[in-house]
Amino acid sequence: MIGANGLLLEFGLRTILANADLVVQAREDCLVKIQAQRSEGVVLACLQGRFDAYGADEFGRYLKSAPLPEAGSLVLDLSRVEYLSSAGLRAILATWKELNRTGGTLALAGLQPYCRRVLDFAGFDQTFPVFETVPEAVAFCERGLPRSARQEKPLQLDCGLLTITPAATTAGAIEVLGDVRDVLHARITPAHLCSKRFSETEYSIGLGGLGDRIGDYFPLMGEMIAVGGIMVWLPTDGHDTPDFLIPQKDTGQITLRTAFNVVIAGGFNELMWFESGAPEGTPIDVLYRALFDLARQRRPDYRGVIGLAMRAQMGELWGAGVKRSPIQEHAPANHEMITHPSNVAECIGVMK
Repeated sequence: MIGANGLLLEFGLRTILANADLVVQAREDCLVKIQAQRSEGVVLACLQGRFDAYGADEFGRYLKSAPLPEAGSLVLDLSRVEYLSSAGLRAILATWKELNRTGGTLALAGLQPYCRRVLDFAGFDQTFPVFETVPEAVAFCERGLPRSARQEKPLQLDCGLLTITPAATTAGAIEVLGDVRDVLHARITPAHLCSKRFSETEYSIGLGGLGDRIGDYFPLMGEMIAVGGIMVWLPTDGHDTPDFLIPQKDTGQITLRTAFNVVIAGGFNELMWFESGAPEGTPIDVLYRALFDLARQRRPDYRGVIGLAMRAQMGELWGAGVKRSPIQEHAPANHEMITHPSNVAECIGVMK
């Protein structure tokens, strides 16, 4: 066992492939066994436990310690995984991308109902081949796909290389809760508050906080962001220190308290990997402009909103946020918006 809360990994071809021609590699210093099917280069990985951030790290470490064969394919048997988070999905996605690069492929098998819902909710249901049983997934990988059908050609932008992979085929949507004018005019009252489950705000931004009693969060509500189910908010208590909560299970007993929230719903239609062309990196406004210009070129017929969630390594980041909760009791005396030049110093703070 890797650990009480960890992910137990057992790489191997199970009894259904017992008659296959196998090469067995075993490591004595861990409880992970690796078996590779010599004839077709398919490796079956049987995972057990929680595929959360900790489990994803374990998964990555064991893949590094026992790399897949060149142009090999990987089947993940998830029938014994009861929890899957965005961290687990990122680990699967990174493995899938590397396999595509070397001419292999990846397939998922035996997902439990909750894990399947997470996969669908995150928009990855159209990204990975998913099968009910391991034999189906293995057969898919054995058949293989033409290399040209698996590999994406990077696009050369002025600021770097961009690789685009199709994801969910269903139309995305932006769901808005509340009225941003109530925030800008600092007229939020308890009547504006709503409780949202973490699973309902997986990719969102807005105004809110955490707490059981209204007095715990209402006077301290600040800017809030949720990415992959992880919620981070900046209490307006004057300490300028973000707080966060990473749920292991969305029981509905702890919810986000919000008066204004914007959610990306319906999954992501495309997944993108960007590599900066400059050693010092690319400013985020330059990347934004490049992505929006590219969207206009690729879809000149599109009229709507583009939702973008980003995970990146950043050298530094500047931002602005509310310094005090925009509730009715904190409304500016001049009745102007909190962004009015005469109110900025009192209501808005610049952060680095």
